[in-house]
Amino acid sequence: MNGVNYEYEKLYPFESNDPSRKAYRPDFYLSDYDIYLEHFGISKDFTVPWLSPVEEKKYLEGIQWKRSFHEEHKTKLLETYSYYNSEGILLKKLAEILNANGVALKPRDFSDVFNTVYASKSNKYFSEFMNLCCTFISLFKSNNYRIEQIEILKKNYCSAEPNEFLCERTSLFLNIIKVILAEYQNHLSAQNAIDFSDMINLAAEKVEAGCEITPYKYVIVDEYQDISKSRFCFLKAIVEKSRAKLFCVGDDWQAIYRFAGSDISLFTDFEKYFGYTKILKIEKTYRNSQNLIDEASRFVLKNPMQLKKDLRSDKKLDYPLVFWGYDDEPYKTIQFAVNKIISEFGINSSILFLGRTNYEREILKKSGLFRFYKRNRDECIEYIPSPEVPIDFLSVHKSKGLEADNVIILNFKNDKLGFPNQIADDKVLNLVLTNAENYKFAEERRLFYVAITRTRNRTFVLTDNKNPSPFFKEFTESNSVCFVGIKKVEATAQTQCPLCKTGNLYKVEHEGRYFVGCSNFPKCRYTLHDATILLNPKKCPSCGGFLVKRKGKNSHWFVGCTNYPHCEYTEQIVKP
Repeated sequence: MNGVNYEYEKLYPFESNDPSRKAYRPDFYLSDYDIYLEHFGISKDFTVPWLSPVEEKKYLEGIQWKRSFHEEHKTKLLETYSYYNSEGILLKKLAEILNANGVALKPRDFSDVFNTVYASKSNKYFSEFMNLCCTFISLFKSNNYRIEQIEILKKNYCSAEPNEFLCERTSLFLNIIKVILAEYQNHLSAQNAIDFSDMINLAAEKVEAGCEITPYKYVIVDEYQDISKSRFCFLKAIVEKSRAKLFCVGDDWQAIYRFAGSDISLFTDFEKYFGYTKILKIEKTYRNSQNLIDEASRFVLKNPMQLKKDLRSDKKLDYPLVFWGYDDEPYKTIQFAVNKIISEFGINSSILFLGRTNYEREILKKSGLFRFYKRNRDECIEYIPSPEVPIDFLSVHKSKGLEADNVIILNFKNDKLGFPNQIADDKVLNLVLTNAENYKFAEERRLFYVAITRTRNRTFVLTDNKNPSPFFKEFTESNSVCFVGIKKVEATAQTQCPLCKTGNLYKVEHEGRYFVGCSNFPKCRYTLHDATILLNPKKCPSCGGFLVKRKGKNSHWFVGCTNYPHCEYTEQIVKP
């Protein structure tokens, strides 16, 4: 962007005499100036709090080694730090450092940069940005905002945001959106057209301005938990104008469309907005068994802001919720689950695969168990071993309101694209989204409730044994919940992991073997094989770790430190 040529991770021309050091490749080499640039991930006080103490020590020693190595070979090293980024001053600091060291910044013509990236790469660099713009405009209009309010949003944001970079980034985005929105509205006008948001907003304006409307006696609204601000304004205008009685049906446990502009507070605080209210609860259900309802209700009501309901069903079925574990790929587990359904419920029993996103469809495609084909533009799925089994795949959002005889949930793991999904919305969307709930994963919790209740019989949750979803620990085996192929994790006396200092050690059984592992796995991979944490853990008098029973040579057991081999403290031999 600034005409500075560089090579990324170019091999340093001098070799180290330290055999424990791998080939050194500094982050950037400025080829026109013979300058190296390293970006170090440290905080302002020269610590790395997000690493374990052991890894932090290694990282900091690595910084000192790199500095010394450059000094030894008389090469120039410049440094930037991650706290520059968190404080929003990284680009400013980088420019200052480069200028101070004689590096000339010659900003390139923007159209040249754009054409180079767009023409030589692909549209992939812009598709996400275009999606962001579309989402922002849709939410902007669903809030019934006017284009003039963009400047107000910008002013309010920057006055409250101390981070200069985020303030500049948001201002730039709003400047772009202002142009796009104006062009979009001009296009609609030229076509004598309106979009869906316009339909709602203009209708509300007409009613509020006093236009004649039918003298409704009742206004009935379904799926009210998905109400947005603009639809609420339209609804309220009709009710006030006609003096009709308002009857709304909805379920706050299934409010899963915040990303589309819905505001759950318009449901939970109904009386605040419409005055005197009478609540009628429909607590009899016919789809799920009582066993499943009990588990699903307990799970969703962990969020204290959900309205309390006591759901009942006449259906009984043991183990309606099955967590089926897999270690590497889920393909065999998928086959086991499908065959289990066929053997128990028959070849005509429908199976619905659910994914947190549409990406999970790829898991089915890669398994080699299914044939995908088109029928009248719809994608159909066929289970190759038994083609007659009715099978479908949907995202959980698309499945709301639908049902199947049995459900299989894919990708139940602790991952950005897992369940719960942990990809945060771009911060600029907070300007037009409703306020987020304080309870962690509140909407993802409701989404999982929707997923497990799509079944008439059983829901199978395919669970990653190595990295299970954080929701998994909230379920225990009972007459309602069954674990198949799950690594049994037994909590110890909450002994702190000696490596990362934040997780706890657990005794884990896997394939008949026991080992001790950290609850922060896979971020922390501390393990102790063939060890059992003592029931009353004692600290190691040598290093402060914890003492465990360990199996040594010739199957002899002894008491040793969890920090072995860094700490070799041992006590007397003990019986297994």
